[in-house]
Amino acid sequence: PEFEVFQGADDAAVLKKTFTLIAAADTDGFVVDACDTVYRKHGKNDTSPGRGTVDAERFLQYVNDRLIPTLGLRALGEPRSIVVLDNATIHKDVRIQNAIEASGAEVIWTAAYSPDLNPIERCFALYKKVLIRQHRAFRENPYDTHLYALENSVSPKIMCNLYRSRALDGAIRNVMDVLVALLALDMLF
Repeated sequence: PEFEVFQGADDAAVLKKTFTLIAAADTDGFVVDACDTVYRKHGKNDTSPGRGTVDAERFLQYVNDRLIPTLGLRALGEPRSIVVLDNATIHKDVRIQNAIEASGAEVIWTAAYSPDLNPIERCFALYKKVLIRQHRAFRENPYDTHLYALENSVSPKIMCNLYRSRALDGAIRNVMDVLVALLALDMLF
Protein backbone atom coordinates (compact mmCIF):
# COMPACT_ATOMS: atom_id res chain seq x y z
CA PRO A 1 0.00 0.00 0.00
CA GLU A 2 1.00 3.61 -0.61
CA PHE A 3 2.62 5.47 2.29
CA GLU A 4 0.29 8.04 3.82
CA VAL A 5 1.60 10.93 5.90
CA PHE A 6 -0.34 11.45 9.16
CA GLN A 7 -2.03 8.05 8.97
CA GLY A 8 -1.43 5.25 11.43
CA ALA A 9 0.99 2.59 10.34
CA ASP A 10 2.43 -0.56 11.80
CA ASP A 11 5.71 -0.05 9.99
CA ALA A 12 8.33 0.62 12.71
CA ALA A 13 10.38 2.79 10.33
CA VAL A 14 7.36 5.02 9.71
CA LEU A 15 6.55 5.29 13.41
CA LYS A 16 10.13 6.43 14.13
CA LYS A 17 9.53 9.37 11.77
CA THR A 18 6.32 10.50 13.48
CA PHE A 19 6.72 13.85 15.20
CA THR A 20 4.95 16.81 16.73
CA LEU A 21 5.81 20.25 15.40
CA ILE A 22 6.12 23.11 17.88
CA ALA A 23 6.29 26.27 15.82
CA ALA A 24 6.10 30.03 15.65
CA ALA A 25 5.03 32.14 12.70
CA ASP A 26 5.23 35.83 12.00
CA THR A 27 4.09 38.01 9.12
CA ASP A 28 6.65 36.34 6.84
CA GLY A 29 5.61 32.75 7.62
CA PHE A 30 7.19 30.19 9.90
CA VAL A 31 10.11 31.42 12.00
CA VAL A 32 12.35 28.44 11.24
CA ASP A 33 14.71 29.12 14.16
CA ALA A 34 11.70 29.05 16.49
CA CYS A 35 10.39 25.72 15.24
CA ASP A 36 11.15 22.38 16.82
CA THR A 37 10.18 18.77 16.32
CA VAL A 38 9.52 16.21 19.02
CA TYR A 39 9.66 12.67 17.70
CA ARG A 40 7.53 9.82 19.04
CA LYS A 41 9.24 7.52 21.52
CA HIS A 42 10.62 4.32 20.03
CA GLY A 43 9.15 2.12 22.75
CA LYS A 44 8.49 2.04 26.49
CA ASN A 45 12.18 2.03 27.38
CA ASP A 46 13.11 4.99 25.16
CA THR A 47 14.68 7.64 27.41
CA SER A 48 15.91 9.99 24.70
CA PRO A 49 15.18 13.61 25.70
CA GLY A 50 14.47 14.46 22.05
CA ARG A 51 11.50 12.11 21.89
CA GLY A 52 8.22 11.88 23.76
CA THR A 53 5.19 14.08 24.18
CA VAL A 54 4.82 17.82 24.41
CA ASP A 55 3.85 18.67 27.96
CA ALA A 56 4.22 21.93 29.91
CA GLU A 57 7.86 21.16 30.80
CA ARG A 58 8.85 20.47 27.20
CA PHE A 59 6.93 23.53 25.98
CA LEU A 60 8.67 25.72 28.58
CA GLN A 61 12.01 24.37 27.39
CA TYR A 62 11.00 25.18 23.80
CA VAL A 63 10.00 28.72 24.82
CA ASN A 64 13.35 29.29 26.57
CA ASP A 65 15.59 27.58 24.01
CA ARG A 66 13.92 28.29 20.66
CA LEU A 67 11.25 30.98 20.90
CA ILE A 68 12.72 33.63 23.20
CA PRO A 69 15.97 34.03 21.20
CA THR A 70 13.85 35.07 18.18
CA LEU A 71 11.68 37.61 20.01
CA GLY A 72 11.95 41.39 19.88
CA LEU A 73 11.36 43.95 22.60
CA ARG A 74 7.76 45.17 22.81
CA ALA A 75 8.79 48.44 24.51
CA LEU A 76 10.86 49.31 21.42
CA GLY A 77 8.19 48.19 18.96
CA GLU A 78 10.46 45.54 17.50
CA PRO A 79 9.20 42.76 15.23
CA ARG A 80 8.23 39.48 16.89
CA SER A 81 7.55 41.21 20.19
CA ILE A 82 4.01 39.87 20.54
CA VAL A 83 3.40 36.17 21.15
CA VAL A 84 -0.12 34.89 20.52
CA LEU A 85 -0.89 31.78 22.55
CA ASP A 86 -4.04 29.71 22.50
CA ASN A 87 -5.66 28.26 25.58
CA ALA A 88 -4.01 24.83 25.39
CA THR A 89 -3.38 23.53 28.89
CA ILE A 90 0.38 23.39 28.35
CA HIS A 91 0.44 27.09 27.41
CA LYS A 92 -1.28 28.17 30.62
CA ASP A 93 1.68 27.34 32.88
CA VAL A 94 2.50 30.69 34.48
CA ARG A 95 6.23 30.08 33.93
CA ILE A 96 5.68 30.26 30.17
CA GLN A 97 4.02 33.68 30.19
CA ASN A 98 6.56 34.92 32.75
CA ALA A 99 9.50 33.77 30.60
CA ILE A 100 8.10 35.44 27.47
CA GLU A 101 7.35 38.69 29.30
CA ALA A 102 10.75 38.65 31.05
CA SER A 103 12.34 38.58 27.58
CA GLY A 104 10.60 41.85 26.74
CA ALA A 105 7.81 40.43 24.59
CA GLU A 106 4.09 40.51 25.31
CA VAL A 107 1.66 37.59 25.48
CA ILE A 108 -1.78 37.85 23.91
CA TRP A 109 -4.29 35.03 24.37
CA THR A 110 -6.69 33.81 21.72
CA ALA A 111 -10.37 33.56 22.55
CA ALA A 112 -11.24 30.52 24.64
CA TYR A 113 -12.41 27.39 22.81
CA SER A 114 -11.44 28.68 19.38
CA PRO A 115 -8.59 26.52 18.04
CA ASP A 116 -10.10 26.84 14.56
CA LEU A 117 -9.50 30.59 14.76
CA ASN A 118 -5.89 30.36 15.91
CA PRO A 119 -3.61 31.72 13.15
CA ILE A 120 -0.92 29.08 13.79
CA GLU A 121 -3.45 26.33 13.09
CA ARG A 122 -3.90 27.73 9.57
CA CYS A 123 -0.12 27.62 9.15
CA PHE A 124 0.01 24.02 10.40
CA ALA A 125 -2.66 23.03 7.85
CA LEU A 126 -0.59 24.51 5.00
CA TYR A 127 2.58 22.87 6.34
CA LYS A 128 0.85 19.47 6.41
CA LYS A 129 -0.34 19.93 2.83
CA VAL A 130 3.26 20.39 1.69
CA LEU A 131 4.34 17.28 3.62
CA ILE A 132 1.53 15.30 2.01
CA ARG A 133 2.56 16.49 -1.47
CA GLN A 134 6.17 15.56 -0.63
CA HIS A 135 5.29 12.20 0.96
CA ARG A 136 7.87 10.21 -1.00
CA ALA A 137 10.68 12.60 -0.01
CA PHE A 138 9.35 12.62 3.55
CA ARG A 139 9.61 8.85 3.77
CA GLU A 140 13.25 8.94 2.65
CA ASN A 141 14.40 12.07 4.45
CA PRO A 142 11.85 13.39 6.96
CA TYR A 143 14.00 16.14 8.46
CA ASP A 144 14.96 17.83 5.17
CA THR A 145 11.38 17.49 3.95
CA HIS A 146 10.17 19.04 7.20
CA LEU A 147 12.52 22.02 6.65
CA TYR A 148 11.34 22.33 3.06
CA ALA A 149 7.72 22.40 4.26
CA LEU A 150 8.50 25.04 6.90
CA GLU A 151 10.19 27.27 4.35
CA ASN A 152 7.70 26.77 1.52
CA SER A 153 4.26 26.36 3.04
CA VAL A 154 3.50 29.83 4.39
CA SER A 155 4.57 32.98 2.55
CA PRO A 156 4.35 36.64 3.55
CA LYS A 157 1.47 37.03 1.10
CA ILE A 158 -0.45 34.15 2.71
CA MET A 159 0.13 35.62 6.17
CA CYS A 160 -1.01 39.07 5.04
CA ASN A 161 -4.16 37.59 3.51
CA LEU A 162 -4.78 35.55 6.65
CA TYR A 163 -4.66 38.57 8.91
CA ARG A 164 -6.66 40.72 6.50
CA SER A 165 -9.43 38.16 6.15
CA ARG A 166 -12.48 38.08 8.33
CA ALA A 167 -11.85 34.39 9.03
CA LEU A 168 -10.04 35.28 12.25
CA ASP A 169 -12.55 37.86 13.55
CA GLY A 170 -12.89 37.37 17.28
CA ALA A 171 -9.92 35.00 17.46
CA ILE A 172 -7.80 37.18 19.71
CA ARG A 173 -9.32 38.56 22.91
CA ASN A 174 -7.48 41.85 22.82
CA VAL A 175 -7.41 42.29 19.05
CA MET A 176 -7.11 46.07 19.34
CA ASP A 177 -3.72 45.65 21.03
CA VAL A 178 -2.56 43.53 18.10
CA LEU A 179 -3.84 46.00 15.50
CA VAL A 180 -2.19 48.94 17.25
CA ALA A 181 1.09 46.98 17.46
CA LEU A 182 0.93 46.00 13.78
CA LEU A 183 0.19 49.61 12.79
CA ALA A 184 3.14 50.80 14.86
CA LEU A 185 5.39 48.32 13.07
CA ASP A 186 4.02 49.32 9.62
CA MET A 187 2.78 45.76 9.08
CA LEU A 188 -0.74 46.67 7.98
CA PHE A 189 -1.18 48.08 4.49
